[in-house]
Amino acid sequence: MFKTLIFLDKNNLDKCLALTAVAQKLRQETEEVEIYGLGFDLGSTQVTGIDKLIDIAGATVNLYDARQVSAFLAEVQQQFQFDCILILANSLGKMLAPRLAMKLKTGLTAEITDAAILKGERHLIRPAFQGNRMANIVCRTSPIMASVRPDVFRKNDSDKIPEKLSMQSSCKEKSSLKVIAKSQSNPHADITKSKVLISGGGGIEKEFALLSVLSDTLNGELAASKKLVDAGVALRDIQVGQSGKIVSPDLYMAFGIHGTVHHVAGLRDVKHIISVNTNKLAPISALSTIVVEGDAADFAQKLNKKIKENA
Repeated sequence: MFKTLIFLDKNNLDKCLALTAVAQKLRQETEEVEIYGLGFDLGSTQVTGIDKLIDIAGATVNLYDARQVSAFLAEVQQQFQFDCILILANSLGKMLAPRLAMKLKTGLTAEITDAAILKGERHLIRPAFQGNRMANIVCRTSPIMASVRPDVFRKNDSDKIPEKLSMQSSCKEKSSLKVIAKSQSNPHADITKSKVLISGGGGIEKEFALLSVLSDTLNGELAASKKLVDAGVALRDIQVGQSGKIVSPDLYMAFGIHGTVHHVAGLRDVKHIISVNTNKLAPISALSTIVVEGDAADFAQKLNKKIKENA
């Protein structure tokens, strides 16, 4: 039996439950996998797709305090002895995972994008060398620990209701943090859920605003390459690629995007790609349904005008 624990952040529950796919990928062919979830203050929140849900009775936890949360998780590990612990690599997870790994005296593979069984050994896979290579990390210690990049895996459709387990905590760790205020996140829609993405790269850096207009016309969402994010032209939450988000739209329009390995790794199961580039031999052209050779900004303006004329 391969026992896996997934930490459930109630503010990102579906993304956390998508980590069940990682547990399945790490299962040996002859093994069964048993997936546990652990969250705090879940209340009546519906949790599905896992085998067991651990409820820590009487625990008062500040979810913004990674030091306190890691102490509770270490206690859970001591009691249940999981083979694998998976944590979503969001802002909380990035603080929580290394603290927990230190408490458990085990290794941590950060921000993985895949997992596999290769030659009988469990491998965790993540980008390396600024996203230009993929590194395979062999897991030979227990428990296996990994933080998983958000939006890489999809939540399964299972409606399985987990068995609830109650655990009495003896953890005395007190939180030293106080929540003063909460602010709204930025207004951008989640590009991983969009059916139409209008994406820009270095070839349209100075005219990137044109794509915002076009995305509104096409009822799509705006996206960008790493080059534009690094240049400060676009926000990181709309970045496509290995260090950004994995997207699967019906239509992906790439304006001035060269199509490096880093960027192409962010395109998964895209139905149609239209690329606009002055270089028709750019790598992204090989993946495109339609290739337009020309200036990206000029084409964006003309396309937007034509659509509005025929609306």
